[in-house]
Formats: sequence, C-alpha cells, structure tokens
Amino acid sequence: GTVIQTELLTTEEVAKIFKLAKKTVYEWARLGKIPSVKLFTETRFRREVIEDICKNGLQKVVSENNFPKPRAKTRKIIQRRVAPWERKPEKSQD
Repeated sequence: GTVIQTELLTTEEVAKIFKLAKKTVYEWARLGKIPSVKLFTETRFRREVIEDICKNGLQKVVSENNFPKPRAKTRKIIQRRVAPWERKPEKSQD
C-alpha cells in the first residue's frame, strides 16, 4: 500500500502560528473551523493545511477542501437510581 507521510502540528504550535490561545484552537477544532485529527487523546493538525490557511484564509481552505464536519459531542444522560425512601408516593387515581 501507499504510505502518505505528513507532519502533524500540536495545538500549541498552531496557537503560536495563528497567535491565538490554545483554548481557542481546541474550540475551533471541535467546531470544525480548523481541520484536525485525533491521535489517541491528542488533537493534531496537518502542517500543509495550516500553511494553506495562512496563505489563502480559513474560509477558502475549509470550503474548497470539503473537510467533513465534526460530529457533535453528545452528552450521555445518566439516570440515577432512586432509593425506595426517596421515591414520591404514587397518587391514587380514584
């Protein structure tokens, strides 16, 4: 098979390039404003994409390359078990 090598940048490196806070870079990645990849628990960015954004602007790069939108994070609703003494008495329907 073909192996494609690309240099991946850290969030800190991207923050320095764009002169942004790391928190902003994480948020933009989460929202899909900057294309990113997850490497285990770390967020990484392809150098060529970041350089392209610097040259051509964020909107143009993202729209022309049709990067997939990130999936929205879903919060799992955890239902707590209610102890018998915490239950509200059922109302009788006479």
